[in-house]
Amino acid sequence: MPDWWYRLLTWCCARGYYQRVRLIRDVPAPTGGAVLYALLHRNGAVDGMIYLTTLGPLTFLVAAQLLRSRFSRLFFTGIPVVRRKDGGDRSINTGSLDQCVTLLRGEGRLGILPEGTSDLGPAPLPFEPGVARIAAEALAAGVPLTILPAGIYYTAAPRFRSDVIVRVGPAVATELPFEASPEARRDILMSRISQALHALAVHTSSREELARAECLAALAVDGSLDRYPHMLLDLAARPMPNPIELAWQRVQGALQAGNLLAIFGVPALSKRGRVWSLAWMAAQFPFVVLAAVINAPVLLGSRLAARRYADAPNTIALWRLLSGIPLAVGWWTLLAITAIASGHGVLLALALGITLAGLYLWPEFQARRVRWHNAAASEEVKKDLHDLTVWARGRATAER
Repeated sequence: MPDWWYRLLTWCCARGYYQRVRLIRDVPAPTGGAVLYALLHRNGAVDGMIYLTTLGPLTFLVAAQLLRSRFSRLFFTGIPVVRRKDGGDRSINTGSLDQCVTLLRGEGRLGILPEGTSDLGPAPLPFEPGVARIAAEALAAGVPLTILPAGIYYTAAPRFRSDVIVRVGPAVATELPFEASPEARRDILMSRISQALHALAVHTSSREELARAECLAALAVDGSLDRYPHMLLDLAARPMPNPIELAWQRVQGALQAGNLLAIFGVPALSKRGRVWSLAWMAAQFPFVVLAAVINAPVLLGSRLAARRYADAPNTIALWRLLSGIPLAVGWWTLLAITAIASGHGVLLALALGITLAGLYLWPEFQARRVRWHNAAASEEVKKDLHDLTVWARGRATAER
């Protein structure tokens, strides 16, 4: 398939599934020359879609299993490599790494996910050394190479219409000791790349601590995504004072008991009361419900496919997209043929408009529903949530 196909498809997947897709650069984008992106891996092959959408044209080093079928090749392309965990003939890897070096010698842009596989766990997985080998061989060939690390941060990775942020960190130093052996050069580069990626990665001791840091970071930034990665890293590494820890435990208890609700893992309170939230819900409800009814085969089919095939949280979004995109194409083709054949093209346009409105309003409707429900929570729980928010925002002010 041509490059434009993958750029269009990944853009539709990323922008359709996630509400906001944001790119943050700690340094200006390179203006030319070969670029190697070392990328953190969190949410399966969906990460590649997000990186391609935000970072621009990239050739990825991809797991060979993603390119085995005609169907999967509609979604994925790149230079194949056989991972240890997949089995198969790994002798192709040498040629694949040589292809990567050749790409960089031609001033190409290469994306590598050194973890090799993804996990929505509390810390990054071990980094494979192939990225350093490629970089070292390109530098030895005289390529003026820029190595950029990037991290990816989901507010709720599996959830439809949540948010995702990509943060590009400072370039990795590529100056190497002249007298160093090829092996030593690879080791030096691997150490630098690992340090750069660890600086962008969240480090917690458990999934529960990670969920807590994500919740507090969302409370701290109050909907603004630009500071979210910085706050997430800061709060993940910072212990809570004892009173705040107790407030968190009480809020968690209220969530588990159903006395509080959360949107994408974050409880929220209305600033204007239940009537205000109810009025907004009433205005949004027809669009959300009609959009769901119009697209019921797509929504139900993708949900069932994810339930059947996703073997971990980091593959839920992928299976929803792999099933939802073909279902959406087939369903809307059928609607278009039916509308045109019956002379009701206006209804097709109306259905499309309602679908787009529902897509946009869904997360806001959910947030209003959460605020409306939480307005009835006890004053003690409200105070605990307020204290958590004040403390997190205080950390945001101090971090800034």
